[in-house]
Amino acid sequence: MNIRFLGTGAAEGVPAPFCLCEGCKIAREHQGKNVRKRSSILINDEFLIDIGPDFVSSINNQDISGEKIKIICVTHAHFDHFYPENLEIRSKRYVPNPPEQCTLIGNSSVMYKLNMLGYTNSALHLDKINIEFYRSIHLGEYLITPIEANHAKEYGAACNFLIEHYGKVLLYASDTGLYSQRTLDFLSNKNIDILIMECTNVLGETGSSHLNIEMFNEQVNRLNELNAFNRGCKFYATHFSHSELLEYKDLKKLMNDHNIEPAFDGLLIS
Repeated sequence: MNIRFLGTGAAEGVPAPFCLCEGCKIAREHQGKNVRKRSSILINDEFLIDIGPDFVSSINNQDISGEKIKIICVTHAHFDHFYPENLEIRSKRYVPNPPEQCTLIGNSSVMYKLNMLGYTNSALHLDKINIEFYRSIHLGEYLITPIEANHAKEYGAACNFLIEHYGKVLLYASDTGLYSQRTLDFLSNKNIDILIMECTNVLGETGSSHLNIEMFNEQVNRLNELNAFNRGCKFYATHFSHSELLEYKDLKKLMNDHNIEPAFDGLLIS
């Protein structure tokens, strides 16, 4: 399983375009790994999680062709995770030679937002699957299980995704907040090999629907008590807000002390 981070920022991106906070000043000065597009990952060049407003620039900057994408999972309908106009450009109006059929997985608020564009499924070359929490979907070589996050309750709650591929297990948890007991119990003994989880506020104060580093560790410890992780599981943090964000090398030192690797745009892991 190859995982590429297309973006690792929260809703505003980093630096935020209208902000002069210290985190944004650091990102503008140091550039490189400090500049973050809105969060998204691409698995094996064919499986996309979240298609936000930076999708086009993300794949172009990383020399990726979107025509290979066969599966798109959307965590929730907040604009930084789902910008449906990026699916509109799959239509014949924009692409003379249509791409292959693609499967879109999301909840009813995601489907409603897409339907507002007025296109049929066939015009967009899409098959749609409306999720049911904790019910697995088998697509090709992937077993995909949406689980309920403590986020975006106004949109029917955000999905996190448990993805199994040839015996390897990934938990993608952005946005998440602290899990309910039902979600924790579901993840018991799941043998997770890679955890990619938001750490939106890092050292800042946050509510229950986002995590800082203290809450990230709390969630990991709860899951560890339930034997959710395989031995040697790797922990990655993503979805960083600009507020109080450290320069990358300082962020890496801080997080490595907690056995966490801070992801950056363009990071490729296997």
